[in-house]
Amino acid sequence: MPAPLGLETKTQRGIFVTYMSLWVSYGLLNELAKRQSVRFNSACAVVLQSFLKLLLASYMFLTADAQGGEFLGNKLRYMMSQVQENRRLLLLYFIPSGLYVVYDVLSYVNLRAFDAATYFLLLQFRLVITGILHQMMFKKRLNRNQWVSLGVTTVGCAIKTLGQQDPHATAKTDGPTLMAYGLLIVQMLSSTFAGVYNEVLLKKQAAIPVNLQNVFMYVDSIVCTMGMLVFGLTGQTAEEALTMDNVRVLFSPYVLPMVLII
Repeated sequence: MPAPLGLETKTQRGIFVTYMSLWVSYGLLNELAKRQSVRFNSACAVVLQSFLKLLLASYMFLTADAQGGEFLGNKLRYMMSQVQENRRLLLLYFIPSGLYVVYDVLSYVNLRAFDAATYFLLLQFRLVITGILHQMMFKKRLNRNQWVSLGVTTVGCAIKTLGQQDPHATAKTDGPTLMAYGLLIVQMLSSTFAGVYNEVLLKKQAAIPVNLQNVFMYVDSIVCTMGMLVFGLTGQTAEEALTMDNVRVLFSPYVLPMVLII
């Protein structure tokens, strides 16, 4: 008898439960921050989480993939030589990194526009887009069960969206606006295209350690986020966003766990 959801081992089931628990916690924390009127700059949060991920990816590369013996200096020199040798790949990662930055910034913005349940349900429509792209890009045929699951996801998103439309609602209603739905679509497309593009890079560059590719991803993410701030694409300039007050609120008990989770 096949295992439910294809989770055959305890490790797989543990990872699945952990993943679900973290995302539920993320939604609840954001809802709590919203109710407590805790305001923070989403771009600053993305910079912090990208920096933390960069530290983790660098540590994993130095401990698992780097050559040069036990000396940290030798390992760092080896890492820098690999970065120099694969600088073209570093540039290629700007595409998925930029898309993921858009996704991460909008994840904070959209969770303030939608309630957590609606947000996470509608976000699952990206699975439909991902499934179609995988069939087109990787020549993988989806089986009947996969098409059924995508159909159920689509119907669920439609029911949830239509169920929120009140025929007696006025323009002053506090529900999600058309702009909010538009930003959610942008977020879904950013995540989908970034995931597919990233998978293409990983498969074409299989000889390069995944940890080093993660380092490229997070370095580029920091550069892209700072670029968005410099050009005012987040609604604030870098000078307005990178203030001590904005940085301080990121370490509050409401915001820091969200940064660590995502």
